[in-house]
Amino acid sequence: MKSSINDRTDLPEKIVKIFKFFDSDEDEFLNYHEFLAFLRIVNPAGAPKFDFTAFTRWCQRVSANPDKGLTVDQLYVTYRDLENTEEALQLHYDKVMSSPKPNMKQQQEEKVRQTIATVQKGNVERGELLRKALQELEIGEERDMARNRRASAIAREAFVRTAARRRSTLAPSDADTLSGSSRRESKINRRASTPGLNLGSKTITLDFVTAMMDNFQAGILLDAPTVIRIVSQATTILEKHENVVHCQIRDKLTVVGDIHGQLEDLLHIFQLNGLPSPRNQYLFNGDWVDRGDCGVEVVLIIFAFKILYPESVFMNRGNHEATDVNSDVDTYAMCFYKECMQKYDREIYDMFSEAFASCPIASVLNNKFFVVHGGLCHKPIQISEIQKIDRFQLHPPYDTVFEDLLWSDPHNKKGIAENDRGCSILFGSNSVSRFLKDHGFQMLIRSHEKKEEGYEFMFKKRLVTVFSASNYCDEHENDGAIMIIKPDMSYRFLTYNLDPSNAKVGMFCLRYALKQDVVLSKLVKRISRARLGLIAHWKAVIDRRGARDPPVMITREEWAAGLSKCMALKIDFLKFQDMLGLPQYGLFGKEEGPIDYMEFLARFAPVSHHLKAEKGGSGNVDLKESLRKLSSVIAENGSNLQTLFSYFDLSGKGTVTTQDFETGLLALKSINSSASFSEKEVEGLTKFFDAKNTGVINSDKFFKGFSVHDELFQKTLNNQFNKPRIPRRKGSVVLKNAPRIRAFSSGIGKGDSKTTETIKESGGKNNRGSTKSRSRGFFGFFRRKTRSKSRG
Repeated sequence: MKSSINDRTDLPEKIVKIFKFFDSDEDEFLNYHEFLAFLRIVNPAGAPKFDFTAFTRWCQRVSANPDKGLTVDQLYVTYRDLENTEEALQLHYDKVMSSPKPNMKQQQEEKVRQTIATVQKGNVERGELLRKALQELEIGEERDMARNRRASAIAREAFVRTAARRRSTLAPSDADTLSGSSRRESKINRRASTPGLNLGSKTITLDFVTAMMDNFQAGILLDAPTVIRIVSQATTILEKHENVVHCQIRDKLTVVGDIHGQLEDLLHIFQLNGLPSPRNQYLFNGDWVDRGDCGVEVVLIIFAFKILYPESVFMNRGNHEATDVNSDVDTYAMCFYKECMQKYDREIYDMFSEAFASCPIASVLNNKFFVVHGGLCHKPIQISEIQKIDRFQLHPPYDTVFEDLLWSDPHNKKGIAENDRGCSILFGSNSVSRFLKDHGFQMLIRSHEKKEEGYEFMFKKRLVTVFSASNYCDEHENDGAIMIIKPDMSYRFLTYNLDPSNAKVGMFCLRYALKQDVVLSKLVKRISRARLGLIAHWKAVIDRRGARDPPVMITREEWAAGLSKCMALKIDFLKFQDMLGLPQYGLFGKEEGPIDYMEFLARFAPVSHHLKAEKGGSGNVDLKESLRKLSSVIAENGSNLQTLFSYFDLSGKGTVTTQDFETGLLALKSINSSASFSEKEVEGLTKFFDAKNTGVINSDKFFKGFSVHDELFQKTLNNQFNKPRIPRRKGSVVLKNAPRIRAFSSGIGKGDSKTTETIKESGGKNNRGSTKSRSRGFFGFFRRKTRSKSRG
């Protein structure tokens, strides 16, 4: 049976008293906190550096259990290692006995409080970092969307002109002689009935609308003929309005901002504020669709109330009620086009688009408040000019007043500035003051921007933004709001939040994790699309540096700067290293050291089963045209053949499997829309570069195989690729003596084994040496004193 510490006569009395002095819980073990209190007295200089990791190492050295702590014997081992044990014990005994007994419970409680405060502060900082990153990613999505809109504008306009010329050459049919309304109504009879609430030949009543809302909430859709009928009737009413509608408030009018397909928010608004009626007017200020899953249901409810109360329900068009935005399947996880195709078909989507084009642009309330979705324009404008705009277009023309009214945003500066969205402008307080003064208005009401409290004033309450989608896209924690206006132009705001977890502090971790998942998924998507540009950028960085480092080695600062530049995101990527999978130890085993960028990008390689080739036509594949598509990617990204090969080379070994090559070809469409390959083109290029059917394409095959029979293209290639120089040969261009791609791997190869062993060996010696110095370093004060004494 183990004896009590009081019975230990084999130990010096002083060591027993020191031990009992700090063993506050009397469990005959000195835990971390108790041992730290001991160090604060005997070695105050070394105690601040002594963390739990150091305590664990010390326990392992003296064969102690870190979870329990040191026994009195293990504490005595510390003194026996010293040269002058008795002298050290006497010195420490005097210091300990002259000190007040530490209150370990109070110290531990204080330590816990500090830890909790540190964690909470870290959570707040991390949450703010994620919020800013998410905001920046959304701005990036807006820029991508604007770029896509402009890229497809020329093609759409050319198609419209071609279709118009074709129609002009055809004889008019019976369908062409029908009015727009009659033509829409004629579609109803051509559609077979589908399951759901069927309107049939009945007129729309309040009972029908409330039953429809109940069905929507239960996940039951309308049948297609009923949808067509509602959309058709709403379009007929909307197209009779002027561009700017003048509304007279009776009892009250409620302005509803962006809903974005969030059906629960719309139904909650009706529950809080009442259904639309002649005495309870509503103005829906645009952006009813996109991002949410129920854009179809939201629009059908608003259209149905518009049909019921045409003089009490008003609708302003938003920037998402346009085909160039709500059909962008690449930018949004759920766009309105995709939703319509899942629930109905293209014909119904086209009818919705026609209805959106019929919606007014703005509204004036009692000649005092001007309501528009976006804001003001790049030049001063009058209401009479807005009335003259041709609004019956599937999307507003680019760089026009029409686009500004739907897309612009305010900023806290005077004058006009470029908008981060990639289109339209930012307008300042002077523009608002001028517009309100010219028309005798008191306030400008807009939507278009998410606000944390659901609404936000600017410019001394002369402008207010109203946003009604709470917990927007399930990615944010914002409130939704509506603005209720009385006939005397007094107003109030009603805010709400449909996510009850926001009221619970305990749900912070869940919301934090969800937000982190959203940010990560968006970053992965963007990095995957930017792989080729990142390879070119980091290769140029290494070339400019001119160092004799491995050819794919970059610092973490260069890694972060490259991501920010190539993806045009103002994000501190150094704080997202762990999230994006960057290892703590870089190349050569150095902590926070340089990394292999090809190894990093391999994580973001495209997945083949997510990619589909375009259906190939019949006939032979034009190899020259396929190579031209590859060259267009090179030209637009400012890269070269070597960079393009690195894009396919996921392993960084200078070889590409045919499967990786085919997957990379399909993924190039996300980088350059013109580089869209059909099944036959993918098959043809693979066979061309892998002529011997080995299943592998190395760098030599790729460079030598990249040849065309076109002198103009040959000249372009010669201008692009100076290294290696392209030798001319009759009728073709061949890249010879191209440098191999040699990627440096952080894994240990045969050539690195000696270095590794040396590092391990030296590391072991250093560890042993440092262990000895640490064992005496706990009593560094005593060591220094005895040394100086012995030397004297």
